[in-house]
Amino acid sequence: MFSDVTYPRSRVWNKSTLEEADWLVPVPAPVSNDLLDVQDKVRIKGSGPVHVSEKESERIGSFLRYVADEKVISGRGFAVLRGWPIAGIEDIDSGVIKTISPLLGPVFEQPTARDGAIGTISQEMTAKVLAAVRGDVGPQSESGSNLSVEAQAMHTDNASAQEGETPGGRPDIGILGLLCMKQAPHGGESVLASGPAVYEWLAANHPEYLRVFCEKRWWGGRPTESLKDGPFVEDSIFRSYAGKLVTRFSIGSIERGRDFHPGSVTVEDQEIIRDLPNVIEDAGLAAELVLQEGDLFLLDNTAILHGRRGFVDSHQLEERRRLLRLWIKYQD
Repeated sequence: MFSDVTYPRSRVWNKSTLEEADWLVPVPAPVSNDLLDVQDKVRIKGSGPVHVSEKESERIGSFLRYVADEKVISGRGFAVLRGWPIAGIEDIDSGVIKTISPLLGPVFEQPTARDGAIGTISQEMTAKVLAAVRGDVGPQSESGSNLSVEAQAMHTDNASAQEGETPGGRPDIGILGLLCMKQAPHGGESVLASGPAVYEWLAANHPEYLRVFCEKRWWGGRPTESLKDGPFVEDSIFRSYAGKLVTRFSIGSIERGRDFHPGSVTVEDQEIIRDLPNVIEDAGLAAELVLQEGDLFLLDNTAILHGRRGFVDSHQLEERRRLLRLWIKYQD
């Protein structure tokens, strides 16, 4: 559908061609020690950011940029940094992130955040700079001791329309970071798919579906103080930006756009859109990833769709699944 888009061929992968060596990166001991030193400084100061020596800054920054450039941007589109020190980070996470994140890139702040602060929120609420992603309280299991949380369909983060957004403009979030603090007792596997691989598979097997995904339609954002009905923008699931293929997907955002602009999506097209995650899985394009505690998961939010399996969580708050989330701005 687009004759002018480019992307690394390494991005075109599926479940059977993806190997652990493509995305797993152990955190080197010197970097781990530097991170522990940052945590100690934040703990002493009481809040961040803190001063980091030039040697520590260069070592941590070089490692993060290497992973971002070689694995996330030029590689498969995502990476897992295994062995990130997390002991004792709960009470000082904001200071650590404020110190470390500029070494990776500018932080994206959700325009509709109530105060733009770093904080702990439910995964069902508007995200801030850094959020603790937990499972919301769901129905009790038969044993009555755990919480059942439904699966989350594949999507790209912050795919809702934003105030002041320019149609076809630069994507908001370039890199999504998730630091695994606590695994779910059962389930919760991440599900990933490559946007370029999905695009090529559809072009080869269902070009009539690809037409739907490349067609502009209204996307709706959540209500804000200035826009009670939420912002709206015309965009497509696949599009070209600066010659690069951009993937943007959120069933909820498209449905909000449809509700505000009746007729912008036909019933037939809406069904095709809603079925995309199932099409991806049935075609063998989706891969599962099990995050361990201390894994920092980085992905290109403009190219990789992600979701998760349902999981059973604990009634004990300290034992619940917990991820710390960070958004890095898109950079040309």
